[in-house]
Amino acid sequence: MSRDMLPLDSIVIRGPVEMLCYDLDDEVIIVNLDDQRGYSLNGIGGCIWQLLQQPITIAALIEQLLSEFDVDPGTCEADVREFLSQLQCAELISIDSR
Repeated sequence: MSRDMLPLDSIVIRGPVEMLCYDLDDEVIIVNLDDQRGYSLNGIGGCIWQLLQQPITIAALIEQLLSEFDVDPGTCEADVREFLSQLQCAELISIDSR
């Protein structure tokens, strides 16, 4: 299923890989312990990562970002879907589309 077709009520959770996360100033550093790859998230990417501390629907994630940032809803949805797709490809998150 393409990222654009994921239902907005799909639940996003961190994992499935083991990882370490560090908050450094305005940046989040993630180390995938399975393949030893590191990732750096800042700005809205870091904010999204923080929101993923608990399972959350794509719709709730977008709603939270719209309340915190001045962004067009369509742009926000498209960017969130793209970012989640990248995190999923890196195996840093799982998306349950039920």
